[in-house]
Amino acid sequence: MSITAEAERAEPRRRNRPPDFTERDSKALSWIGEQFGARLDVLSVLLGRLGGSGEPLSKWGVRNQIERWKRQELVTTERALGDTWVTLTPKGRDRAGLPGNLSTWRVPVTRVRHCHAVNIVRLWYEGTEKAVVSPWVSERMIYLERGKTYKWHVADGAVLHPKAADTPGPTQFEAVEVELTHKGRNHYETEVFGNLRAGVVGIWYFVPDEAFANRLRHDIETVQTRRGSNVKYAIRPLPEVPGVTYMSR
Repeated sequence: MSITAEAERAEPRRRNRPPDFTERDSKALSWIGEQFGARLDVLSVLLGRLGGSGEPLSKWGVRNQIERWKRQELVTTERALGDTWVTLTPKGRDRAGLPGNLSTWRVPVTRVRHCHAVNIVRLWYEGTEKAVVSPWVSERMIYLERGKTYKWHVADGAVLHPKAADTPGPTQFEAVEVELTHKGRNHYETEVFGNLRAGVVGIWYFVPDEAFANRLRHDIETVQTRRGSNVKYAIRPLPEVPGVTYMSR
């Protein structure tokens, strides 16, 4: 058989060969799994960054990437409140190197608005210089670390305190809380400030508007005065990230 004929026979095999699993694939799947799941606009920004571009990936590019993952049985898609969400399959979780006890997320409609807001906050944070030295730790990873032995509060995320490496004792964190609905003063007293993990030296709250911020600030100050707590906290507006939008109520 001639070299040309052999090449022609090999060409269909190359076209049908599953695409390689790249470093970008691994990082993107890890991010999705750590955050429960992700909406398409979040993936557009994430994949654009991981691809070395400052611009979000096109809608066509995102959907093409998802189809490639689906052919490899790494992800599944589901509709929730009018949006497409991408979550990992057990195979995708294992391929990304995430813990085997990280369960498959079923995209509950009662949680997608909050999950999406947390995803945007993480995207915003990872676009800052601080993220280089103080990586984000997701709620799911915090929960797995806590396990069933301890009862301290699991935040929506956390970042390693920038002075942690130079400070003796346990690792220090700043907890991240995304508040879309007011939970009441008792929640902040018993669940948060009364039940903080050792090493938490500050809490960041992200809220939708100034009225919410004022109410939350009053509740926290009352709780801290009553408890004699001096844990630092900051209340910030939900950040804007080009290419993504928050879900309406």
